[in-house]
Amino acid sequence: MSSYPKFFTKQGRTLRPLNIPTVDASFSKEKALDSISSLMGENTIILERTSTIKGSMFQTVNSKIDRLTSKLPIQKYAAMGFAVALIMITGIAGFASVVPRKIAFAEENGYNIYSSQPLTYDYAESKIHTKDSRAEKIDGVFNYYKCPMEGLGGKFVEEADKYGIPWWLVASVAFKESSCGKNTPTVGGQESYNAWGWGVYGDNVHSFDNFARGIETVSKYFNDKFYSLGIEDPCEIMKVYTPPSDGSWCRDVIHFSEVFDQYKTL
Repeated sequence: MSSYPKFFTKQGRTLRPLNIPTVDASFSKEKALDSISSLMGENTIILERTSTIKGSMFQTVNSKIDRLTSKLPIQKYAAMGFAVALIMITGIAGFASVVPRKIAFAEENGYNIYSSQPLTYDYAESKIHTKDSRAEKIDGVFNYYKCPMEGLGGKFVEEADKYGIPWWLVASVAFKESSCGKNTPTVGGQESYNAWGWGVYGDNVHSFDNFARGIETVSKYFNDKFYSLGIEDPCEIMKVYTPPSDGSWCRDVIHFSEVFDQYKTL
């Protein structure tokens, strides 16, 4: 029976005693320390076992790696080394690309340059030789009308530029005088190659060695006789070149000049 005192209320009724647990006084500090030491000892044993297991695992893995790498050919080692070097170079390049650099302005050859001069291209100094479109027009018209002078378009243009006359003039006169070389006079049964009526007086016909020589002679004549004197109108040239004409000569020459000029080479 507990010896706890009784408590009374005002009505004289007793209260049930409290069930307060008792403490075993035999539990001393030494027992507490022994218990803690035993717990720590158990933990130490567990840690040692864990470390032993981990060490064994690492040893097993390392031995497997050693066996695998020992079987790799030298080429694979080289490839691995190349890959490592490539990664290092890429990292260095990436670092260099993000490092800020000082921008220096300078005036050189009309450009504002930064760290380096901008890329420019010099104009090519060599001439590109292409066929003159004027010559192509002359040859194109001659081909269309089946003229024997086809292929001499370049010669007409060359002599015209040489003597400062229109490129179409001598070819147009050849159309008017001989249907572009198809109706040329003969001398003693020989071809005169005179497609321009130049130097023809009755039965007296001037002959050329070929059409090219005729182009040279007639081109020089038109310059010396007319263009060097400022006479450029075909109708004014007609008055000297073929006085009997009633005007048809200059009209036909102008017409053929338009045929040449408007011919499409494409």
